[in-house]
Amino acid sequence: MIDYVFLFNAAELMIELNARGLKIGIATNVRKHEFQAAQIYSNKRSMVYRMTDDQMGKLMAFGSGLAESWY
Repeated sequence: MIDYVFLFNAAELMIELNARGLKIGIATNVRKHEFQAAQIYSNKRSMVYRMTDDQMGKLMAFGSGLAESWY
């Protein structure tokens, strides 16, 4: 099931994480506002990256239909 898709700008995220003094690894803490800014599906929150209606429709075919805001 695909209910959410997040697309991060890796360079910008690394700068922010390093500025907070975090070690980068498997369990690196990404804050809520960073996830919200990177969400491109099921809610179009990203102001930088946009999906077409066709792309959204294709992802919906793999969704559970139960996607809700988790934050």
